Amino acid sequence: MENNSEELLDLEKFKEKITEVSKSDKESFIESDIEIINFDKIKEEYFFNKKLKEVPSSNDGLYISKDKKMIFVEFKNAKSEVIKEYDLGKKNYDSVCILSDILNISIRDLRKKTKYILVYSSEKNPIIDFGQALLKKSSLPNNDLENKKKNCFGQKKFLNYLYSNIEALNDKEFKEKYLGKEII
Repeated sequence: MENNSEELLDLEKFKEKITEVSKSDKESFIESDIEIINFDKIKEEYFFNKKLKEVPSSNDGLYISKDKKMIFVEFKNAKSEVIKEYDLGKKNYDSVCILSDILNISIRDLRKKTKYILVYSSEKNPIIDFGQALLKKSSLPNNDLENKKKNCFGQKKFLNYLYSNIEALNDKEFKEKYLGKEII
């Protein structure tokens, strides 16, 4: 994934700690010194360099492993009812298009090595996790919030279309599964 074109961006210069990338309204959502690419800043420079008429949407962060596998991460420190499926979808479309252009690779090739993680607040959405616990113990019908998590807040439609894998995790699950070790 060489970036030979002068107009293309140097992704490394956009690396920041997850603590910074996960900020919303000046409040850090995930505390971590692990660095990922601040994709919101990539989007801003891309918009400026391309002289676009409208600012694209973007996921918050991008992690690229040593073997060039990638994870887009979207941090949502909000209640599930304010997390909008359409807005997330636009962020996914725009982010993949921007990255494809920057890296000069097809969406097909990008899809093979890229996954998506939506990280939501367990504190602001305790019913999602409570619903999961109930489902494990009984055959009660799924609640609305549990369905949102299973469907990754409407983003499962991008599985095998934009991404090779998609998951929604609460902040505690994300920290346990991914932080403190190689993410992929």
